[in-house]
Amino acid sequence: MRIPALLALLAAAAALPAASAHALTPTFEVTKPAGGGPELDELLVRASCDSACTIRLKELSALRFRTRGGVAQLPNGASGPLRGTKRVAAGAAVTFSVAVPAPVQQFALSAFRAQEAVVGNLVATVQPATGGAPVEAVRQVVAVVGSTPSPYPASPLLDVLRLPARPAKKPGRKLRWELSIRGTQTSRWSYDRSTTEGACKMLDAGSGTQKLTFRSTRRFVVEQVIWRTGELKLRQPDSPYSGAFVPVQVDAVRDSREQKGADGDCGGGGDGDDLPVPACERRGSREIEFVVGYFDGEGLSGFASSSSWDRPSTKPDCPYEHARELDDSFDILNAPYKRETDLTEGGVQRLVVVPFEVSDTTDLGGGKVVTKTRFTLTFRLI
Repeated sequence: MRIPALLALLAAAAALPAASAHALTPTFEVTKPAGGGPELDELLVRASCDSACTIRLKELSALRFRTRGGVAQLPNGASGPLRGTKRVAAGAAVTFSVAVPAPVQQFALSAFRAQEAVVGNLVATVQPATGGAPVEAVRQVVAVVGSTPSPYPASPLLDVLRLPARPAKKPGRKLRWELSIRGTQTSRWSYDRSTTEGACKMLDAGSGTQKLTFRSTRRFVVEQVIWRTGELKLRQPDSPYSGAFVPVQVDAVRDSREQKGADGDCGGGGDGDDLPVPACERRGSREIEFVVGYFDGEGLSGFASSSSWDRPSTKPDCPYEHARELDDSFDILNAPYKRETDLTEGGVQRLVVVPFEVSDTTDLGGGKVVTKTRFTLTFRLI
């Protein structure tokens, strides 16, 4: 989900819809299973309807809030789809066990490490058993760890989840690895929105490229933990949080061209003006965090941490037409990466290299942006 859409959703009223034409009044309560740790990985959702209905979970989206020294909403967000459908008798209640989508898990961990709060919207579709249009219901949830203040107090329309500062369980086995990250991302774009009226051509065209080269900046150690339950996690040594937050230096080179103006007989007593914008090349750099871990039980996954965009950076300033269509033109491609692999599959190896490739095409209107990202995670047993 693009950030403006996410902001609009989270800005909506947290209250659930009032009774529909079918006397449908859904209610929700969101809690955290007992015995967990400082992670937003699983939720329990208790739901009911005044009249018989079918409840289908749809989406969980989240934003970060700084709460110490005054409440402030921070930029960027995360969202992911939810699964679960249940029929509910009139006046009865059902409980969903909800796996939090990996992008929201990772986003929340980044916030909790910074002693920030996460405010989310859990969205469901409620279908009356008597037929008619479905109702979209939204429940707002706040998650904080330990003594971190909540940006909002608990209320009948809001659930506050206070997570413990330490995990309740202890690992049964540990392996330590040195992790390094290297990769490149290339974006190429072109567009032509030129129009012709009679003998006059109005020019609006451009093209360009941007190449990001990134690498981890220092020796970084991670710990593969196998809990006594058999659950697998990757974390920084002795950290209460799952996931490794690897500092990565990103260097950018941007080269672009634009052409705006007019050509031909455009009135005004002349042939019009052809106004090419000179080509330019600019360079910039910043440090971000790559989040790496086992977040959904299926394999290594992660993302380039949105929290890192809160810090200032040097950005190339060439004309960059498609910046308006992308959330952050200097971002590592905003797509989760995942590979269904365990570092110890087939026995423990001293060196494990895990390659990833992610691609994306964005419509510009009269053109497109094609972005390709290739990177490797290299694990050396220590």
